[in-house]
Amino acid sequence: PLPQPMALPSLSASEVEEGEDAAALILKHGAAVVRGVVSLATCVETRARIDERLCLANLEAFGEDSTTAEFSAAGRTPEQVDAAARYFGNVTAPVHRRDLKLALNEEVGECVRQLLRACGPCIASILTADAEMCELSALVSDPGAPAQPLHPDTQTSGTRAHCGLITAFVALQDVTPEMGPTEVCARSNVAEAHRALSLGGGGTAGGEAGKLRALTAAGFTAPVPALLRAGDVLLMDSRVIHRGGANDGGKRRTLLVCTFQVPNNPAPGSTYSLLDEYAGRFRLGGFERWKDPAAATAC
Repeated sequence: PLPQPMALPSLSASEVEEGEDAAALILKHGAAVVRGVVSLATCVETRARIDERLCLANLEAFGEDSTTAEFSAAGRTPEQVDAAARYFGNVTAPVHRRDLKLALNEEVGECVRQLLRACGPCIASILTADAEMCELSALVSDPGAPAQPLHPDTQTSGTRAHCGLITAFVALQDVTPEMGPTEVCARSNVAEAHRALSLGGGGTAGGEAGKLRALTAAGFTAPVPALLRAGDVLLMDSRVIHRGGANDGGKRRTLLVCTFQVPNNPAPGSTYSLLDEYAGRFRLGGFERWKDPAAATAC
């Protein structure tokens, strides 16, 4: 018989504040859900600011307020190509899906502070309080977005493989099954699962069935969806195998993404969706004092 899908651990915000116990769960299972981290009001305000920024970014990069345009330089002006590089990360399966680099404005800053007040001790237990923020973005999936291929964000072998990242996905609205929630293969943040994935699918979207067969044959379970309420957080080891699901519903799904790494040790493979001027600037231990550098130097 095939292994039954394994549910991810679910913790309260107060439980994850204990740090070490939550960290052990994440490293064992590859991910955990933390309930009730960010207030509903902050989620609503942050999502509104992200929608405004996405509209501006799409207009500057593609000439239309839509997430349907492909990331191709063909037929685009140099200014549009530069705008796409500034605003967007290289997310897999980009049609109807955007990885929007965020600025630390008032709303985003408050969302990040609430996130790290609860989850910061857990992240510090894994990466130390000196951990460096290496991603701050919004993953936006509109109706019609296809499922991504199963993948880890970083590898378990090779250069700096020991320096995994920890990513926090903050749900800015309820995430229901039809909206294409993030799906995680529990306990797949190990070399055996990565080898099975590589053998089963060859890394292409057409090989998804083969990947699943190879993973289950190796003793790993099928991916389970992380169904979140607004303000819940999915904390994830970058080496765990996962994917964004297909958005077959009628609503946009928006996740705020905040990722940390061991300082000066970027693990190969991640998109590192972060504004250029933020690189190397923000350490976990000082998150209460984080400010956008442009705002901090303004008169």
